[in-house]
Amino acid sequence: MLANSVAVAVGHIADELVDKVATRARALRVNDGEAEGADMGPIVTAEAKQRIEGYIASGVEQGATLVMDGRGLVVPGREQGYFLGASLFDNVTPDMKIYREEIFGPVLCVVRVDTFAEAVELVNSHAFGNGVACYTRDGRTAQEFAQKIQIGMVGINVPLPVPMAWHSFGGWKQSLFGDHHSYGEEGVRFYTRYKSVMQRWLPLDQAPALSERSKKKPDAEHSSPVSFSTLSSFLGEDPAKHQEYLQYFTQQASPMLQQATIELSNSHRSELRSLAHQLKAMAKSIGANALADKTLQLEKAAEVSDWSALRELLNAVQQEFELVLAFIEQRYGAAN
Repeated sequence: MLANSVAVAVGHIADELVDKVATRARALRVNDGEAEGADMGPIVTAEAKQRIEGYIASGVEQGATLVMDGRGLVVPGREQGYFLGASLFDNVTPDMKIYREEIFGPVLCVVRVDTFAEAVELVNSHAFGNGVACYTRDGRTAQEFAQKIQIGMVGINVPLPVPMAWHSFGGWKQSLFGDHHSYGEEGVRFYTRYKSVMQRWLPLDQAPALSERSKKKPDAEHSSPVSFSTLSSFLGEDPAKHQEYLQYFTQQASPMLQQATIELSNSHRSELRSLAHQLKAMAKSIGANALADKTLQLEKAAEVSDWSALRELLNAVQQEFELVLAFIEQRYGAAN
């Protein structure tokens, strides 16, 4: 469980585990952290060293077996340093302070249980739940452990189960402050506002009829034969085709422009860019090239331009849209 440094030995393996851990711990080289070959440096402050020594004394007082005592270590040439050697406790019980609290020091506490189920229950009942590791050669044991254990970060034959950056980091229970794990994807989600968009596109022959739009003449400067030659050619002289496209275009494009205005006011670049892209495709589909060009400018500008420039571009798109509708109605007004 990481900071409170507890090893749970299951069944007959306990004696062998304690012996091997003690052998390895005695071989640790404690020295100046910059010294060559040092395995472990000093404790960070005198107060931290004193606190850890207090935990060791508490363990002895409450009846745990002190297999190794790291207190009193002196490093030659660094006699004033805050050094502690590795300390190892055996026969620790859940009611002891060294089990219940986080030591944050070179102290390992061994708790003995008879079965795997007892080990899982012991870990799950602890107040902290940051990280835990299970060492096993059995795949079924590993799977059951991962599923049943109530700890935030789980390692299988991995001593420090701290995940890579794209995974969430953080524990459960008292090992978590707040409601969210700010590391990894959950941190990104916390700062992300989600939007769900449902769309339905009807075939032209199924579009519902619209009420008659008011007629207005397009401005001569913007409605020259060059501006609308492609549109005029595309629609041709067929009144039925005119009405279908007018209805379709009005139904789909008008709400998009209204939504674009909302997204602009809310400073949502990505949504504005997406709407501009859709409007561009629709303008191209009916041959309204001038409108398509302006929506393309808006789409590109949404990446980098300031909001004032985007507002001007959106106004230009809206004006061109009204001109296209006015041209269609004037040109094919008889269809209505």
